[in-house]
Amino acid sequence: MDLKFVDILNLISMFQLFLFVIFLLNKEVNKNRLSNLLLVAFFISQFLSISNHFILSQRNFFIEITPHMFFLGTPFPWLWAPLFYLYVKSLLYSDFSLRKKDIIHSIPFILFLLYDIFQFHIQSVEEKACLIANNRFLTLNLGLIINLLITLQISAYLVFVFKMHYKYRKNLKNRQSSIDVHQSNWLQIFIFGYLIAFLITDFCRIGLYTYKNLKDVFVFFSFFGFFIYFILLFYKAISNPLIFTKIEEKPEAKTHTIPKHEAYFLLKKINDYMVQSEPFLNPVLSLKQLATELETPERLLSGVINQYSNQNFYDFINNFRIEKAKKLLAEDFLKKSTIQEIFYDSGFNSKSTFNLAFKKVTGITPTEFKKNATKGHTSAQKT
Repeated sequence: MDLKFVDILNLISMFQLFLFVIFLLNKEVNKNRLSNLLLVAFFISQFLSISNHFILSQRNFFIEITPHMFFLGTPFPWLWAPLFYLYVKSLLYSDFSLRKKDIIHSIPFILFLLYDIFQFHIQSVEEKACLIANNRFLTLNLGLIINLLITLQISAYLVFVFKMHYKYRKNLKNRQSSIDVHQSNWLQIFIFGYLIAFLITDFCRIGLYTYKNLKDVFVFFSFFGFFIYFILLFYKAISNPLIFTKIEEKPEAKTHTIPKHEAYFLLKKINDYMVQSEPFLNPVLSLKQLATELETPERLLSGVINQYSNQNFYDFINNFRIEKAKKLLAEDFLKKSTIQEIFYDSGFNSKSTFNLAFKKVTGITPTEFKKNATKGHTSAQKT
């Protein structure tokens, strides 16, 4: 077996994917079973596709063993994008389930699998060997067309994923007063990492057909992008297995179901409760929890806050936290509290979130606000 550098890279990638699948199937981390199974299927499809390239790269070695191993992974690139999309969707929505209509996502895979079976796998050993030796199974033109169609498919699904992610982030801020940074990091690495690896692979494919003298370089980097991507995913998954804060896919209820004066009365009730009881000091306060405390339907509460305060739930709660922080900072000339103590005492659980929210509301940083408040107090004492 004459291994090239790209073959060694692919062997390492396949080993990574194998370990990742074992890790995801482990009962201790398999708390979100459907999502994990979709991710397992996604990585198995990647494994089979890479193994297909490895076998073709070492065709002389494998054809002596058996020609039946060839092209087993050829149909599986058609599953990359659908499984990627369904996995992300399963993470984000609490009411997600696989339905009969989702079979539509597998149609390209099924069609090419049938082509694969009838054109190659049902043939005799001699015919298979002939197809492999003469490159008759996938001609250059057919390979170009298939790669173009897969690229278009992945591009379309990536658009759907980014739109879904944007909608999720928007809706999450209508339900949660804080956003888990670990969840955000995992999604960003999974989605944006895949986009970057996909773009690198596509540029390398273009290079393969335009700069044929650099074929080995482009082949290497077309796999290297996903090699790094898998390393990052594996590291994040092992260092922080997590459960996502999910939302329902159903749209928000409109507040036209109650008269406008009742909506304003409810908004006043909410504001009074926030000032008197300070529920915002709970860093993980959710819309559901606040709705329970106010004995108000969750969707109605969300709709009133959105339509009559012109804010989502996340910003609405953080405004009260900022006002609390401003008060603590202004009165802090005696206690000499740290900024970390201030943001914890205001209901924030992240310094970066606190700094961003504070500057968004006041236009200055907490440290600048504290200095100004201290100067003002010193000046008042002198006079």
